[in-house]
Amino acid sequence: MENDRALLMYYTILFRDVLMVAVNTPIRTVIYACTIPLFVNSLSREDNSDLQFESALILTQICNGSRNQTKVVIEAGAIPVLVRLLSEEELKEQAVCVLGNIAVDFRDLVLQGGGMAPLLLCCQGDDLSSL
Repeated sequence: MENDRALLMYYTILFRDVLMVAVNTPIRTVIYACTIPLFVNSLSREDNSDLQFESALILTQICNGSRNQTKVVIEAGAIPVLVRLLSEEELKEQAVCVLGNIAVDFRDLVLQGGGMAPLLLCCQGDDLSSL
């Protein structure tokens, strides 16, 4: 079990590193590898905040791509999970980034998913520089 957890973390970081290249980001390759549902499911792994964070970084990069690429993340069920993460102190910044990228093309879906109130709560703090 612990080996599976370590392996999942290893490959998640590997995919994150692949997506962090500045030129010709291979978003399509990551999508074709059928990994998006895995990363969305990893967002719910409350027993592993590092995995949640790395998965959110990956989804941020995917949602920086085309409208169709962002739609794959939505279809994997990311919006409700990300809205829940807005209440997690160490994950809310990354959840805001992913939801913001989704909202560029799919604002109504973020609003319908209950994103408005939690996003506003994130903006009420004194220090917004990290967002």
